[in-house]
Amino acid sequence: MTTIEKRNTLPSEPPGSFGLPFLGEAIDFVVSNPQNFAKKRHQKYGSIFKTSIFGQPTIFVSGIEACRFVLSNENVYFQNDMLPNMKTLIGSSALTTQTASIHKNRKQILQKLFSRQYLNEQTETIQAITQNYCQRWEKLGKFAWYYELQNYSFDIAGKLFIGEDFASSSSLGNLYKIWSEGLFSFSPNFPWTKLGRALRSREKILQQLEKIISQRIKINNIDRYQDALSLLLQARDEDGNSLSSIEIKEQILNLLSAGHGTLASALTSFCLLLAKNPEILVKCRQEQQQLNLSSSLSLENLQKMIYLEKVLKEVLRKIPPVGGGFRKVIRKCSFDECLFPKDWQVIYQISLTHQEPSLFAFADTFDPERFNSINQDSVESYIPFGGGRRRCLGENLARLEMKIFAAILIREYDWELTKNQNLKIVQTPFPHPRSGLKVNFKHI
Repeated sequence: MTTIEKRNTLPSEPPGSFGLPFLGEAIDFVVSNPQNFAKKRHQKYGSIFKTSIFGQPTIFVSGIEACRFVLSNENVYFQNDMLPNMKTLIGSSALTTQTASIHKNRKQILQKLFSRQYLNEQTETIQAITQNYCQRWEKLGKFAWYYELQNYSFDIAGKLFIGEDFASSSSLGNLYKIWSEGLFSFSPNFPWTKLGRALRSREKILQQLEKIISQRIKINNIDRYQDALSLLLQARDEDGNSLSSIEIKEQILNLLSAGHGTLASALTSFCLLLAKNPEILVKCRQEQQQLNLSSSLSLENLQKMIYLEKVLKEVLRKIPPVGGGFRKVIRKCSFDECLFPKDWQVIYQISLTHQEPSLFAFADTFDPERFNSINQDSVESYIPFGGGRRRCLGENLARLEMKIFAAILIREYDWELTKNQNLKIVQTPFPHPRSGLKVNFKHI
């Protein structure tokens, strides 16, 4: 229910400033990073404020009520949106950029990838890749973990989505790195800019995916692979038609992106927060010793790790890998006496909502025990994977990957932060310590 209906008052545009002509407040938005930009203005204007970014009128919202209003009105007042360069690089056929009925249909198709049966089948693969990387890190001894975890997460994504081993060290992995650098850029499309280089890499990535697809079809070997690519090759739309070649390739590119950067960020945050809170690491190890699980990490075994589950929840609350989400107003509406004009952009804040003291007591403290008795308002305000109809499809896979990684690490390895490094969190492209989280790593 909107404020107009509740209070019978006329809404007006939210407080805030549009800044300079055309540029708006884009310079501050880019230079200070989106989270600091939003935090400063929320403190000044409240949970809802307006601004302009490169000429696009934008409303920022934070807090349980405002975020719920945006997330629960998908395709009613709001529709999914994203940064222009991101939309261009991912492509119009990918799930992230699709809207309305076609998004619903494709989400139903891809949900088969994240069923309990599929996830249980992937635990051994994820465990094997994790153990291989831990052995590599033990040999290295000292390294910047965030960059290693980017390769680790891309190897998992490559294996689960297109059946490729060691994807991060392949030509596809090198092309992907260039492509991903353009996602959060505001650069124009010139050959020497991040966007220009990313677009060229995108074409080469699609060509490589086309070769993989052609090879599977040529040898009639689609059923052999239990991955996203085979699922999409066999999928049919609501009219019974096969998906187009360009859609299959863009859906795969979207999955590689969604399953890579956010996971690397979340795992880096886990390693950082446990290194800074050794008493919590001790409790995690005590739980593993009490469980005394000698068999492989099946879903059944992982579900017994109750304390570790709370730790991982708190990691995602404290440093969510995605700071917020974009929407476009498709129908004029209002909330809390603030008008949301049609065609304006809306950004809902995950990070700042997770920091609200009224919802999460002592929000700056890393405290997994808060999830022992969290109230309903706090449950609804906990949105690391978004919410509503567009809640992250890969949430259960991400949680599984995090838990397998954490369990192996806690059982078998130890790490400490090296001195004289910058641990300030950089927000783009995904949250990570500025120095990359340099650690000394060893087997227990």
